[in-house]
Amino acid sequence: MTTSLNVYKEKWIKLSSSRDCLTDQVGAEDLSVLDERLRLLSRLWTEVLDQVSQRRVQIEKRLERWSDFDEECRQLMEAIAQCESAVGGVSDVPIEDLLVALQTVSWFCVVSAKMKSTINFDIIPQ
Repeated sequence: MTTSLNVYKEKWIKLSSSRDCLTDQVGAEDLSVLDERLRLLSRLWTEVLDQVSQRRVQIEKRLERWSDFDEECRQLMEAIAQCESAVGGVSDVPIEDLLVALQTVSWFCVVSAKMKSTINFDIIPQ
């Protein structure tokens, strides 16, 4: 983008000098049309630079989010690998029994959480 801006400045200088050379050969009305076109071109170029700048910021934010997501995926894969190695080390227990035990533990956790939420601690004597 910096090189584009430098090229734009160089071309703008050339265009301005060319306009000055035309002053003697072209009528005032044509020069006013040319000036208006140059102002429009300048405004459009500024808008394009602003849009490019905004797009760069959006891309940087998305790349940062992608980096965070990538790190979380890596951590998840490591955790899965650790679980696989832990389960793989228990060869005398069938995987179905481990799944049943996991569901049982999950069920007890849910029941325990529900029981804690239904107990009214205001009623218990102190």
